[in-house]
Amino acid sequence: MSDKELYLEVIEELKTIRHKALWKKASALAKGDPKETRSKYIALRVEMLKDDGDISVNKDLESTLLKLVPKLITIVVIVVVIVGLYYFISPYQNCLRDLQGIKGKTITLGSDPRGFYGKTILKQEYCNNITDW
Repeated sequence: MSDKELYLEVIEELKTIRHKALWKKASALAKGDPKETRSKYIALRVEMLKDDGDISVNKDLESTLLKLVPKLITIVVIVVVIVGLYYFISPYQNCLRDLQGIKGKTITLGSDPRGFYGKTILKQEYCNNITDW
């Protein structure tokens, strides 16, 4: 990357990100003058980028993250669909919906193949028993 491109990149970066330690160093070198601090910071940051190629790493990271966003959205949508389908078609939820018309939290069982005749149990317990896999 050319010096001109590095300077432009640092000026653009300065709108959103400022490295605190580097800014303090620039301020000390500029003896507290704000305009001089800014120009010293830009020069120091450009030198830093020349030494370690920080910009290309940041751009690679940013592009990688941007590529992941649609995949994450897809995963979230799939999870929501699966949970929704489970809720609407699971035997346990169907049992609870079937029992919504019966008032109260308990039911008294009539003839039940599992031997609970005459027993009063919670609706959730009943649904657990008949949907126990």
